[in-house]
Amino acid sequence: ENDLTNRIFETSLIDRDTLSDASEVGGAREEHKSTQLDGPEEESDSEYREEERSMPEPPMILHEKSNNNRGHELKPMFHAAVHHNKEVTGMMPDIYDFTAAAFNMIHDMEEHLLGIEMLTSNWALLPFLRPTVHPGTPVDKKPRGPSLELVLRKDVNLINVKNSIYSCIDTVFHCTGVYLAALQQLYTKYFLTKLSAGSDAGNQEVMFYQEALQRHDTQLKIVDRIPESQRLGMFLIDLTPYKDNVRGFTLDRLSTVQELLNSDVMQRTRQLIQKLDNLITVLESHPAALDALYIRLTTADSLPDILRLLENRDVNQIISLYNIIDRFAVPHNEDDRRAFESTHYLVTSVRHAGNVCLRERTEMVEGIERCLERDVAWIQSQVV
Repeated sequence: ENDLTNRIFETSLIDRDTLSDASEVGGAREEHKSTQLDGPEEESDSEYREEERSMPEPPMILHEKSNNNRGHELKPMFHAAVHHNKEVTGMMPDIYDFTAAAFNMIHDMEEHLLGIEMLTSNWALLPFLRPTVHPGTPVDKKPRGPSLELVLRKDVNLINVKNSIYSCIDTVFHCTGVYLAALQQLYTKYFLTKLSAGSDAGNQEVMFYQEALQRHDTQLKIVDRIPESQRLGMFLIDLTPYKDNVRGFTLDRLSTVQELLNSDVMQRTRQLIQKLDNLITVLESHPAALDALYIRLTTADSLPDILRLLENRDVNQIISLYNIIDRFAVPHNEDDRRAFESTHYLVTSVRHAGNVCLRERTEMVEGIERCLERDVAWIQSQVV
C-alpha cells in the first residue's frame, strides 16, 4: 500500500516546477514561430497563425514521470508523530486535523493551475481568466477573472487534477490509518502479552525468568528495527516518540524482572546457607536429652540424602539462575554471588560434622553394647 500510494501521488500531483517548465516551453514555442516569418509569405503565415490561434487546443495529456526522474521525489507536505500511551497507538496531531490543510493545498494548486494557459482546454472561458483591460486603467500583472468557480466546474483538466488530488489524499489517509493499526497490532502481539510468575515447584521459576528475559531482549531488538520515520505519500511520520514510549515500557518491565531475579537469588542463597548452618549445629551438638540425641543420630544417618536433596533442589537452581544472569548480562550483587560460591565450604563442613557424628554414634553404640554385656553377665551370675 505504501508503494501504491507513492505511485498514485507521483502520477496525480503536478509539482510547481513541472508546471512552470511547461509554461516556459509554450512561450518559447510561440517565440520560435514568430522568428520564422520572413519574405513574401509573411502575410499568409500571419493569417494562418491567426486561424490556428482561434482553434481550440487539444487537452493536455499528463504523462507519468520517467524512471530517470524518480530520484526527484516530492517533499512531504504534512509532518506527524506517532506516540504510544496507555497501550494505545495514536498520532499527534490527529490525522483528521490535516483535513483543512489538505483542502487549502488543493485551493492553492487550483489557483496555480489557472495561471497556466496550457492546462485550460476550453478557450471560450479565457475571458473569465484574463478580463479585458480598459484604456487608462492600470494593468494588473496577474489578472484574475470574476468567476473562478465557473472555470473550475467547466475545465476538464482542472477537474481531473483536483479529483486526482482528492483521491490521493483519501488514499494516503487510508494508508496512514492502516499503518497505525499495524503498529497497534505489533504492540499487542509482541509487547502486550505478560508472563505470569510460576510457583516454587520444580524449575518453573527458572523457566519464568528465562522466558521473561528472552522476551524483553527480543522486544528491544524489535524496537531497534523500527525506523525513525516513515514516508506515506504526502505524510512524513515521525516514529521516534513511539519507539521511545515502547522502549521505556519494555525497559521498565525488564528492570522489574531483573529485580525479582536478584531478590530470588539472594533469598535462595540465604535459605541454603541457613539450612547448612542448621545441619552443622545439629551434628556438632552433644545433647543430654534423648529427643535431641535422637534428632542428631537420625540426621547423621540420613545426611547423604539430605545433601543430595539440597544439591538438586537448591544448589542447582541457584546455579541455573546465575547462568541466566550471565547469559542476559543482568546487573547483580557480587557479594551474594561470592556468598553462594562459598557454600561448598559449608557443605564440606557438614560432611565432616556428619562423619564425626557417625564415629561418635558408633562409639556410643559399642559402649552401650559393652554395658549390656556386663549387665547380662551379672544377671547370669546371680541366677547361678
